[in-house]
Amino acid sequence: MKQTITTLLIFLSAFCATADNTVTISMITTAQGRQIYELEGHAAMRITVGDSIDYVINWGLFDFSAPNFVGRFVSGETDYMCGAVPTDYFLYCYKKEGRTVYEQKLDIPQDVARKILDLVNKNLTPPNNVYRYNYIKNNCATQPMAIIEKALGQKLMYQDYMPEISTYRQAMDYYHRNYPWYQFGIDIALGCGIDHQISPREKVFAPTMLTHLLSSATYTFDGKQKKIVSTTVIYGDENADITCSPTPWRQSPMCVAIAILILAAIVTVYDLRRKVVSLWMDTVIYVPVILCSLLLTFLIFKSTHEATSPNFNYLWLSPVSIAILPLMWINKSKMLAVSPILLNFVCLIAYLIVISIGIQTANPAFIPIVIALLLRSYTYLYIARWQRKNKN
Repeated sequence: MKQTITTLLIFLSAFCATADNTVTISMITTAQGRQIYELEGHAAMRITVGDSIDYVINWGLFDFSAPNFVGRFVSGETDYMCGAVPTDYFLYCYKKEGRTVYEQKLDIPQDVARKILDLVNKNLTPPNNVYRYNYIKNNCATQPMAIIEKALGQKLMYQDYMPEISTYRQAMDYYHRNYPWYQFGIDIALGCGIDHQISPREKVFAPTMLTHLLSSATYTFDGKQKKIVSTTVIYGDENADITCSPTPWRQSPMCVAIAILILAAIVTVYDLRRKVVSLWMDTVIYVPVILCSLLLTFLIFKSTHEATSPNFNYLWLSPVSIAILPLMWINKSKMLAVSPILLNFVCLIAYLIVISIGIQTANPAFIPIVIALLLRSYTYLYIARWQRKNKN
């Protein structure tokens, strides 16, 4: 009901945009927050008409109570909504959290501002207010920027910001640097599709990056290049950082991965000496691998999320691993798992080749785990070969 009311209010504002009422369009961006979904900030559009209309259009709304929301989110079928709220209400939420808020007023002719208002009104009208969300292609930042460029009838020219960030994965890694386990999960789930070179235009998917890109963006007006915005901080300190403190190294994925590698190396030496496989060690390693393999199988073949396929992590988190552990425990003496372990060993080597030549970027913590898996695979294959020789 609230969604409908605010939508109607903004829709009616089109009739207030007469010659006596100036339409002002601004982009509102907020700094990072503490929650995972706030790590790239947030973007919205502010529209004022004369002295009476002042609303923020938000493309980041979703209905968590919608049927099968979690399942649809995981499979990449999440629908987000566009809605309007009074500016004071919108800003209150971020002031309460202590997050810095930027306003970037568009320096555009009135006819363009009115086109933006018309386009927003159409966007707010059901069913146009619902769109298929995509983390990097279609979100709260890309939606309003598409409307602005459509009204202008041209693409904005951006100067690159942070040129050292040249891929989507590098951008994610930068914003998630204090949340290494979150990035670890992303690096498992997303494949080589987020490792290609991106342009400054593609970097606007991250609202905090959009703030800097807009500050230097230009468009052509009367044959000349003109800056599109003027930037002001309307709340907070632009140097403030309210994100969580960095995860201690001893709690990081890399520390855990190195601990697994050291343990695997010690157990491997012990096993090779006594010519017996320590199944408890393989259980510790392969149970998480099997779970991740099942997740990747779903993401690659079912999910429509960006860059879930192709994903070369499927080499070291191979579905072959699903068969290895049960076969190890079923009959230790017959070494039933030799064939799948040999295939898995080849897949692990192939994965190291793939990341070494740059086809896909690996999370640094993957490497110790892959080496640990290689050690355990080699142990099993070596002991199986020794048992066959002694049996004959």
